[in-house]
Amino acid sequence: MLILTHDTANEFWHLPRERNLNVAQRRQLGEAWRLMTVGDGYVDTYYERATLRRLQDRWPQLSSPLHTVYKPGERKQTNERFVYHLQNADLGGCDLIRVWNDLLVASPELVFIQMAASLDLIPLIELGYEYCGSFFVDTTGTLRNRKLMTTPGDLLARANRYRGPGARKARLAAKYVLPGADSPREVVLVILLTLPRYWGGYNLSKPVLNHDIHLSAEGREILGFPTVAPDLCWPDAKVAVEYNGRDHFDDERSALDAKRRKALEASGYTVIEVTNSMIDSAASMDALAKRLAKLLHETPRLRVQIDDFPKKQEELRSALGLHM
Repeated sequence: MLILTHDTANEFWHLPRERNLNVAQRRQLGEAWRLMTVGDGYVDTYYERATLRRLQDRWPQLSSPLHTVYKPGERKQTNERFVYHLQNADLGGCDLIRVWNDLLVASPELVFIQMAASLDLIPLIELGYEYCGSFFVDTTGTLRNRKLMTTPGDLLARANRYRGPGARKARLAAKYVLPGADSPREVVLVILLTLPRYWGGYNLSKPVLNHDIHLSAEGREILGFPTVAPDLCWPDAKVAVEYNGRDHFDDERSALDAKRRKALEASGYTVIEVTNSMIDSAASMDALAKRLAKLLHETPRLRVQIDDFPKKQEELRSALGLHM
């Protein structure tokens, strides 16, 4: 039996598969881990070698060597085919997801913890947004849509139960992940706006992402639909942010965006449009944060005194692939 974990499992969850595994309907596979007694190998039988060949034929883009785990008492040496990671704690029923009869993959929650041991905090938060969002960037670099695989609450709950490398960082990162993001740039925007100032963020309260807002009668008449889902929204303050990442002018899409904006405004919302150029500019983001803080009545949160905040802001933007 093969178990894919760590970097390989993370790659697996970014494969451009013809269909996604239904992660929401996980089979209880804790028994599979318990039955693997000390001394068992992973590619020591004809069937396991056949599974390895099938895996390599099916998904050749998986990097080699493959990452897997072994139990205390076993002797495993990394080689050209496998990187072995010691797994001290037993894996629970939802930690392993069956791909084929002889192929299991670590769940998104477990992979999140495993990747925490090697990723810095900001990339780990970004990974959490992918696992909890409706998008992912596959192994070819293509942006794709998918159903939400997990939630920030589930990431945090699993990290709280885990005893091993990465658990502490995973717990910290999960607290700053929001569900429902649908693009990497949207994630960058939310991280900049909500991360605490001691990490270089603007410390604003967390919005809801791509959540249906019920429009007023006038708003429904303008848009022709009963609801609209702004990219970022603070419902209590009636503030919405719409991210416009298009690089070219599109008459049809621009007309729809204008209708969405008017429908939200008719429903009592203040709507702010954010573009790529604004995210790329630290000065523009400063101005956006000040405007949002005023609308949200959170101006004092921007005044928290942090030593060398400009340096921390620069470090955060660098970690997100941005410049000052």
